[in-house]
Amino acid sequence: MLAVACAGYAQNSESSDGTLSVGAFYWLNPTNPVMRSGRAASSTSDPANLDYPGTSKPSPGVVVSLPAGHENTLRLSYFQTSGHGDLVAGQNLAFFATGYSAGDYLNTRYKIQNVKLSLDYLSWPFPTENARLRVKTLWELQYTTMRTEIDAPSKETADNPQSAFAAGSNWFIYPSLGMGVEYQAARNLRFEAKGSGFALPHRSALGDTEAIAAYRHGQFEIFGGAKLFHFKTSPRQEQYVHATLMGTYAGIRWYPKY
Repeated sequence: MLAVACAGYAQNSESSDGTLSVGAFYWLNPTNPVMRSGRAASSTSDPANLDYPGTSKPSPGVVVSLPAGHENTLRLSYFQTSGHGDLVAGQNLAFFATGYSAGDYLNTRYKIQNVKLSLDYLSWPFPTENARLRVKTLWELQYTTMRTEIDAPSKETADNPQSAFAAGSNWFIYPSLGMGVEYQAARNLRFEAKGSGFALPHRSALGDTEAIAAYRHGQFEIFGGAKLFHFKTSPRQEQYVHATLMGTYAGIRWYPKY
């Protein structure tokens, strides 16, 4: 009965499934990443404890969608965010084999990037018969990296200007699994929510959720909603980082004719 009720929608409904599209979005997600010493750190070394000061810049992103047969969709997306800030070290610290003393003035910068390849597999109903409600399973592969740069200008010398500069990256590649729901409220208006993630004990972890409303007119669609992305690199490394990016976002998507 439910399948019958959800079906029978207009034949020209504007679903995002199984179509070619290119989109861009802008995400407001103020965050303060955290770095901590991992299990591989020497017990005699100074800790890598850093609560990154300041807040991140808004995140630009892009997503390209390709038909994958039977109204399934292959999506490739990318976003990045960055931030910087200053602080005074409250204790002796060490980052990427560079040491700092309590009282040192530190300038910190970071950049977070994520690339995701996702197969949105239309799981119910099938065949769709232009159903209003669609349920998808998400099969994904994600690359996440965070680049950190730390400098103590007051410790630089003319003979060795790089003596107080530390830089390094924490990254991982993970599969992620999830589900999504799309509801076609009207011919040009749809709502979509999806969530995915993956974690292993004492290793890296990630979670990725979003919910949007989208309105389509001709070849263009505008959308807006909220998105959350959480990641943690492996605590087995010398130092690891984690952050939760959360906030509203909006964008535009183009459906070319072909």
